[in-house]
Amino acid sequence: MSRKASVDYYERNRDVVKSRTAQWQADNPEKVKASQIKYRIAHPGRLQEIRLRHRLKKKYNITVTEYNTILFAQNNACAICKQPETNTTSKITALLAVDHNHTTLKIRGLLCKGCNLAIGSMKESPERLIAAAEYLRERA
Repeated sequence: MSRKASVDYYERNRDVVKSRTAQWQADNPEKVKASQIKYRIAHPGRLQEIRLRHRLKKKYNITVTEYNTILFAQNNACAICKQPETNTTSKITALLAVDHNHTTLKIRGLLCKGCNLAIGSMKESPERLIAAAEYLRERA
């Protein structure tokens, strides 16, 4: 069967193919798991890319390209401390967090974990952040 023919077959029988695939996966969990492990070894960053793409679109309504444009404009560093992200998860450096206004959903920039947590802890209040800065200056 040619590639076009198999695509046409799939389009005509999408529900049947999906249900058969789901049934096969349910009947063969060990084969599915082995296949997933094999894929992850062969494509180490692919799963992270897919998750990133879905999360950016669903949560912030931006694409990876838009994220990368903001990152490039910030010189690959946090918008506040101007340092690159140093937080690591499973030996992979985490991506900068998308900082956004929780009311308007407008994206303000990309932040490292420390700066993002600090803003969140201060309830995104400029007054609290100014008061904290003044406190630190007075007691330095």
